[in-house]
Amino acid sequence: MRKTAADRRATPSHNLRRARRTPCHSGFDPVILLVVGSDGRPRQLWTNLQRDPTTSELAAVRVRAGGLDGPDVAVTPALQDAAARIAGSIAWGRPGLVWSAS
Repeated sequence: MRKTAADRRATPSHNLRRARRTPCHSGFDPVILLVVGSDGRPRQLWTNLQRDPTTSELAAVRVRAGGLDGPDVAVTPALQDAAARIAGSIAWGRPGLVWSAS
């Protein structure tokens, strides 16, 4: 089943891609997306925010396996803690890939 344009606009990865190429980021839902590897460890953190996230935005982190378009993964307390640790260690201000595991 093919996704419609409206379906694609409703996904975090669409919001992230659009935010990277659009100078004005207002009008998008804030997205913080943690990508985990097959071992369940954080690999990347993506966002469409141009500022530090609020506590509620960090609490609403989304998790996907393998990449931006990977399947959703259940958000566990350990993954939320990992996202919060990563978020506290990076400089926010630019949408797109904001952290990547070494």
